[in-house]
Amino acid sequence: MSKKSEDFIYQEEIRTYEKELLDFIVESGKNKRRSDIESHILGYFLVHASLTQKEIQILSTKFRSKRISSGSISTFLNQYSSYEPRIILKEKAPNSKNKFRYHIISENYKELFAVSKEAGVNVLYETIEKIKEILRTLEKLKPNEKEIKLFNIILERTKELQSYIEYHLSLFDNFMESAIGQDYPIKKSKKKQNADSKVKAVKNQKVTAIEQELINLILNNELFVIEEIKYHPIIAYLITRKSLTQVDLQKLTGLSVGLISEGLNYLLEQRYIEIQKLPGIRQKRYVLESIGYFNFFKFFQRFKNIAHNRYRLTQILDELKKRKDELGEMNGYNVIKTRVEEFLEQFKVVDFGIDIFQKALGDFKKVN
Repeated sequence: MSKKSEDFIYQEEIRTYEKELLDFIVESGKNKRRSDIESHILGYFLVHASLTQKEIQILSTKFRSKRISSGSISTFLNQYSSYEPRIILKEKAPNSKNKFRYHIISENYKELFAVSKEAGVNVLYETIEKIKEILRTLEKLKPNEKEIKLFNIILERTKELQSYIEYHLSLFDNFMESAIGQDYPIKKSKKKQNADSKVKAVKNQKVTAIEQELINLILNNELFVIEEIKYHPIIAYLITRKSLTQVDLQKLTGLSVGLISEGLNYLLEQRYIEIQKLPGIRQKRYVLESIGYFNFFKFFQRFKNIAHNRYRLTQILDELKKRKDELGEMNGYNVIKTRVEEFLEQFKVVDFGIDIFQKALGDFKKVN
């Protein structure tokens, strides 16, 4: 491999700090439900700004135990360079018809933060509209006698879902201002559906079919994803049904008895759900009492986990400053030092997030 093709690789002394920074990005990504691969590639772009697919793969051999496959890299680049708002820009490499170079949209961290959060805000708007549509369908439904009990709980939980997401959306203005100020305003979706818009035909439609729409929405929405994705169907049905037995969950999800048992123990350990023992009944019921409390508790815990890394980053910055005379002229020193400073600056956002999610927990405990 020619020397020129490796110019983007920093010297070993700098790579030590690059590895520390990438470890922080990957660990933080876990708390945001990003995969290890996705977090690594985003980290490479934050440090190098412009990369080819081949360069991404070479970096992965330096900073991961296993090289990232070409297919995984292509999937990432297609997603981040095609979807709106775009984080990565794609352009043809000079003097080549088939090779491409990819650039991060900006080296300004606050602008990057604003663009990524714009996507999150618009997902919230879209989710609210989908839930409203499901709610309109439910309100037009005339359930039969066998379905009336299920209908009432699904109706109640759908309304609760709407209330939670609208509350969550209301937090964003203050949260974003604390993160990036007013220099990079979020472009919020203005798409609104008319309250009188047509809903799906409800004749002969079963409550379980409408519930399945809710389940699919929950399973495919980052807002509700938990740390252990294999247990996600369990949470989804506890969101729609509120209270279920282990046997109920096995029938509804199709998961094995062992996986259901393992998942319920995990969710109890995380304090996402509770056990309800009814007098005279041997079977335990597992309860997700409040949708809002569950989700805000999850975010509260994630922000606290991120906050634990503050000391680690402070140490990196102190070392970089002390070794400026030795390392300051090396390629990569300034960009890594700048990124560490930017991440440390964002801990005020983490602190603010802990505060607002703690308040939200109090509000939802009172409401529910």
